[in-house]
Amino acid sequence: FSFLNTFKLVVLAETRLLPDQLLLMRDYVSGGGNLIAMRPDPALADLFGLSLAGHRPEQLGQPQFFAFETSFGPGIGIESGPLQYHGDADTYGLAGATAIAHLWHSIGVPLVSPAVSVNTFGSGKAAAFTFDLAKSIVLMRQGNPEWRDSEGDGVPSYRPMDMFARLDGRLWFAPELLHIPQADEQQRFAANLVLTLIGQPLPRLWYLPSKHKTLIVNTGDGEEYTPTVLKKVIEAAASHGSSFTTYLRRRQIENTSDPSIILPSATEASWRAAGHEFGVHVYGDGVQTYTALHNAYRDITTALQAKFGHGARTARSHTIDWVGWVEMAKIEEEHGTRLDLNYYHYWQFSAIGANPQLKLPTDKTKAHGYFTGSGLPQKFCDENGVILPIYQLLTEWPDEFFADNSYSANDAFQIIESMLEAAEKGFCSAFVANIHHGRFAGDDSITGTWAHTMWDYAVTNGIPMWTAEKVLDFVEARRAATLDNIAWDGTHLTFDFNTPTMDQDVTLMIPDQGLLSVTVDGVPVGFTREMIKGHSYALLTTGSMSSHVVVSYGPT
Repeated sequence: FSFLNTFKLVVLAETRLLPDQLLLMRDYVSGGGNLIAMRPDPALADLFGLSLAGHRPEQLGQPQFFAFETSFGPGIGIESGPLQYHGDADTYGLAGATAIAHLWHSIGVPLVSPAVSVNTFGSGKAAAFTFDLAKSIVLMRQGNPEWRDSEGDGVPSYRPMDMFARLDGRLWFAPELLHIPQADEQQRFAANLVLTLIGQPLPRLWYLPSKHKTLIVNTGDGEEYTPTVLKKVIEAAASHGSSFTTYLRRRQIENTSDPSIILPSATEASWRAAGHEFGVHVYGDGVQTYTALHNAYRDITTALQAKFGHGARTARSHTIDWVGWVEMAKIEEEHGTRLDLNYYHYWQFSAIGANPQLKLPTDKTKAHGYFTGSGLPQKFCDENGVILPIYQLLTEWPDEFFADNSYSANDAFQIIESMLEAAEKGFCSAFVANIHHGRFAGDDSITGTWAHTMWDYAVTNGIPMWTAEKVLDFVEARRAATLDNIAWDGTHLTFDFNTPTMDQDVTLMIPDQGLLSVTVDGVPVGFTREMIKGHSYALLTTGSMSSHVVVSYGPT
C-alpha cells in the first residue's frame, strides 16, 4: 500500500485478483488514488460503481462497437459515433458510476451498458474499461490471430490482409469506419482520461516531428527494375525536396544472369549520401513457410550488407509475403529490421465480383483508409503479450490499388488529399505511399501524375516527405526520450527533458490552461498553442539534448 501511494494514478491490466489484492485496490482508491482498469475483476464492481449484468464474448468476424460520450469529460474532441473494439467484454449496470462510453449492440444500435465509466470511491476515482483496451488495440492493428496462415481475402497468396477477412464474408474491420484511425482515437481518449483523473498538468510528447500533423513516407518496390528506371522516381521525388525509399529484390543486389538490373555500389552510395534509403523486398519464391521466408530474408539481408555495407532497417516483402501472426515481423527483427510496411491496403474491387460475400465499399471515395485503425507507427505484440522491437506502419496508398481499380489520377489524388486534410484536423498520421518505379516511369497511365500532384501539394502545404528509415529514426528517438523528475506545487510544473539526439525535432506538449510562461534551462522560450482532442496545449521543440523545464501557471 505504501508503494502504491507514491503514485497519483495506477493502470491495472485485465486480471483476476486475490482477496488481499482486492483490498489493496479499494484502500488505494479510497485513500485518494486514481485507478484505470482494463476489464476489471467483477469482484471490484462496487469500487467502480457498477453491477455485473453479464458477459459479451467476441464474435469472430462480426465487428463489435462502442461509442464515447463526446459532449463532456475525456471524450471531448474524440471521434463521435460508433468505433470498433475486439475481445470479450462484460456488461454492467450503473450503480453510482458515470458512463463516459457505451457498448453498442450493432453499428446503428446503442446499448445502455457502459464501455467506460468513472466512479468516485472514498477520496479517489476509479475508471473501468469493460473490455481490454490494450488487447483490443493490438488485435485491431494486427488482425485476427485465429485467421493466420490461411486464405481470407479472395486474392491468392497469404498476406497480412488475410487476417482481416474471410471468404464467407466475415470482416475484422467495419468498412463504414475505414476513414477513421480508430485505434489512434481510442488511445487518445485514454490519454485524455489520464489527464482528467490525475488532477495536475503533465508533459507529453507530440506524435510527429516538430509540430507537424501529417507526414508522407515515399517508398517504392524495386521489382528488378534497372538503375535507369529507379533513377526516374528517386530524382523526381528529390526535385520536390523529398527523400525516397527503394526496396530491392535480391537479383538487383547480386545477379550473374542479368547484369543490367544490378544496382552498382557507387550509385547506391551516392543516392544514400543524398538522403535516400535502400532496403529489401524479400520473396519466398511462392513458398510461405517460416523456414523458407527465414532463409530468404537471411540471404537477402546478408547480400545487402555485403554489397552496400548496411542492413535493411525497414522492409516490405514482394507480393507482401507473410507468415504466422507476427512471425514474419520476428524474422525481420532477427535480421536487423525495425520498421515493417507489409500491412498494405490493396482491396481489389474485382474480388467483390468474384465473391459477393465480401461486402466492401463500391464507392471509390469510401474504399480507402485505415484498415488497421492506425496511421502511426507502433510496435508489434506477439500472442504472449510480448512487445517486439519492430514497428508496424500501414501502407495506405499503393499505386496498384489505384491503377488496378480504374481510378483516374485525379481520383487517386482526391483520396490522398482528403486523408491529409483529415489528418490536419486531428487524425495525425504518417502516410505511406508505394510508388513502383516502373509504374512511375510509365507502366500505367496514372502513377506518375498523382505522385507529382501529391508532392506539389506537400510542398505547398509544408508537409514533410521522408524515407521510411528517417521515420524510424524519429520514432526511436521519441521512444528513447524521457520526462524525469516531474514535480507540481500548484503553480509550477517542473521536469527534465532528455532526448538521445537533438536533430529529430521531438516536441513537448504542455497543458496550457492558465499557463503564464515556460523557461528551458532558465531562459524564457516561445511556444505555439494547439487544441488537441479537447485539450489545449503549448507545443515547443527544444534544441538541446538535456533540458530543465519550468512551466508557470496562474491560479486557474
